[in-house]
Amino acid sequence: MGNDRCAEMPMRMPSGEPRTYKGHCGTSYQPGSSHSSLGKGWNDCDVLTAPGDLTDDVRTDLLARRKSIGDMYLFAAKSNGTLAAGRKIATGWKGCKKIVGAGDLDGDGIGDVLALDGKGTLYRYDGRGSGPLKKRVKVFTKWATSTT
Repeated sequence: MGNDRCAEMPMRMPSGEPRTYKGHCGTSYQPGSSHSSLGKGWNDCDVLTAPGDLTDDVRTDLLARRKSIGDMYLFAAKSNGTLAAGRKIATGWKGCKKIVGAGDLDGDGIGDVLALDGKGTLYRYDGRGSGPLKKRVKVFTKWATSTT
């Protein structure tokens, strides 16, 4: 999220406050590591994931799903390591059991997202580079439904 080329670690505290821990190139994070608060009021978010760069600015962005309504919000990373205000980029994600920011799956330099619905269908959503995601593409059916 910052400009030091080291990956930050986002984390949500039990209070709902999201934090980002400063990147550590080649070393591990410690409980007392330097961090920044990303705001308050995230208790309704049941999914936080970093899909990579969705806004074509070479910074990893954050997606959050509002549990109560199923809408997906994009929080674009800014050059100072903070996040821009969230903007709704999708609706109807309440039925997804799992949502994962998958990085650049299609090789275009823009982050992509994988989502698993309640019936075990896995979808890929490619990033556009402007924030919103492209129309979903079915990847697999009956994914993760095996009982053995």
